[in-house]
Amino acid sequence: MALLSPLYAKLSVIVSIAPLYNITKAIAGDRADIMMLVPPGASEHTYSPKPAQVEAMADADVFIRMGAGMEFWADKMIEAASNKKLRVLTMTQGVRLLAGADEDEKSGNPHIWLDPVLAKDMAYKISEELCTADPAGLKEYNENLKVFNSKADKLDVFLKKEAGKFRIKDLVSMHPAWIYFEKRYGLNEVGVIEMIPGREPSPKDMKNIIDAVKRYKIKAVFAEPQLSRKAADIIAAEAGVKVIMLDPLGQAKETPDGYFDFIMKNFESMKEAMN
Repeated sequence: MALLSPLYAKLSVIVSIAPLYNITKAIAGDRADIMMLVPPGASEHTYSPKPAQVEAMADADVFIRMGAGMEFWADKMIEAASNKKLRVLTMTQGVRLLAGADEDEKSGNPHIWLDPVLAKDMAYKISEELCTADPAGLKEYNENLKVFNSKADKLDVFLKKEAGKFRIKDLVSMHPAWIYFEKRYGLNEVGVIEMIPGREPSPKDMKNIIDAVKRYKIKAVFAEPQLSRKAADIIAAEAGVKVIMLDPLGQAKETPDGYFDFIMKNFESMKEAMN
């Protein structure tokens, strides 16, 4: 990786969630300072930006968000920052989204980052945005994009092969985060504990999920660290199965492999339930 000129002022990039941080880091390398808004353990669906983050937005060059109603707080944050130079990149813009959104069903489901093939499209858009904001880094951004795409292709081949070996193809998720992953790799979601994050299922919903767990001979239900696992624990106890954690956000990493490590960690957890 080429060294930056000591006279070069790094781009100031703000992203909403950890997967965006990891993909942006893989493309930007050391040419950008990247700030993540939603901290580990918090849910992007219920988050409230801090005053210091609004102040940072006022001086940033680029803001990258998923959109489709996920960061419902972002527009007000942008308005409060009043930064005329700020470039805003919305990842879901122009993407044909699947149904099953969290905050706004009309918007579609924004969790496209959980599909490594769609993550390639995200990386391309990020690369384009960074090249526009920082033309001097064009060669480096494009080289990093090629590396990212190669890794994503290899991961996709691996996941298709390994998911094809799953003995169980049906699953119960915590909320509708995994539908792009499921569609890509031949899995079937037969129950969702919280269709809207933070809104616990009704007794009728709970019974339907418990019945589905038994009918499809599911061995575990999935919970998430950003949401209460109370309902998942009750369902698991009633159905006589385990609770396994999947993390649709993960952690921000400083290495270019952060996104791929994140997907693989979740896949290993999923494999435990599906075999």
